[in-house]
Amino acid sequence: MEEMFMIKVSDSKTVLEVLGYDYEVYVEEKSMPEFSQLTFSDIIPEFSKGYGKAKELSKCKFYKHQEEAYKALLEGKNVILISGTGSGKTEAWALYVLKRKIKALVLYPTLALSADQIGRLENYFDVTGLRRKVLEIDRLALNTMISKLGERKVRQLAGESVLIISNPAFLMQELKRIASRSSKTYLIEHLKNLGLIVIDELDFYGSKGASLIIGILELIVNYVSKKAPQIVVLTATLGNPKELANYLTKINGKETIIIKGKPFKVENRVFLILGKNLEKIWNYILRFKREIEERNPELLQFIEDYSVFRRYAFKVIEALRTIGIYVPLPTPDISEILIKYIENETGGVTLVFTKSIRSAEKLAKTLKTKLPIVKQDLVKTHHHLISKEERKEIEKLA
Repeated sequence: MEEMFMIKVSDSKTVLEVLGYDYEVYVEEKSMPEFSQLTFSDIIPEFSKGYGKAKELSKCKFYKHQEEAYKALLEGKNVILISGTGSGKTEAWALYVLKRKIKALVLYPTLALSADQIGRLENYFDVTGLRRKVLEIDRLALNTMISKLGERKVRQLAGESVLIISNPAFLMQELKRIASRSSKTYLIEHLKNLGLIVIDELDFYGSKGASLIIGILELIVNYVSKKAPQIVVLTATLGNPKELANYLTKINGKETIIIKGKPFKVENRVFLILGKNLEKIWNYILRFKREIEERNPELLQFIEDYSVFRRYAFKVIEALRTIGIYVPLPTPDISEILIKYIENETGGVTLVFTKSIRSAEKLAKTLKTKLPIVKQDLVKTHHHLISKEERKEIEKLA
């Protein structure tokens, strides 16, 4: 998948220097995957006449690892695809499903955190005439659908679907209903005719969670499906892929291929903010050199050279306070930094992670009070207490 857009990035270096902050910067080099000669429209011609992401990708070449995974699936094999974020793991199996029109089940850790992948899948299926054959279902979605359509219609939709998108928690409950021969099952017809099961983000679960996922696969293959479906496991990291490959083959009797892909990754720059006006604080501390020498001479090695002081500033200041020398903390003001990002006209998005929902709401309120009215809507909070519809709208705006 060749790069189709320019990423809009704010210049943090300029922002921090204008505001008088000292910082350290660490650069992670960009990486590019190998490309194949196969394009998306070579496999699914409808992409070239579609819209959205499908249209955008239609003339793009496959990554090499995508092509390897796609061809392995065509040969009836299981696939373990190990590659980082942004490497197109979703497309590797989705195009196989679209090409073969087989029934598939994809499991994400949570649907709320997988909105981007789900949106792309809905787009791909829509442009190939299968929009109504995609069903996104978890406990909350099921309750909503039942209230609107009734249980019978929900079962019908699930049975007619080509792709069902769910999570392990909901699927486990469904398997319990099937095992107890309950009339309240909704996915049984789809599961009986499965051609492919996809486990996304296996690394999310940890060892215990991964064992549960394997157990779910065994139950579906051995007790529910009419014939053994292929299995795809997608993950950014995996400690012992050969062990998992052997296990998958044991479950469904199909050869398992391990594919490692290099992700598309832009250059990452990490700025570690050391503090504000550090040089002024350092000059202030130097006035107390004699007192420091008398009370704690070991501290002198950290204040005689500014380059050393700036690395250990907070520890030095704390130590000085313990010996009776008060020095103001160079604590960063996060709101003034974020205001600069908001005022930046590159059009990029700034994500801020806080320790709690309350902290997020408090910070958002602070920012809005410092912004003109016309820019206050540029600040949004995003968390589980906001309705699903509002969260989706915020994600679209981003």
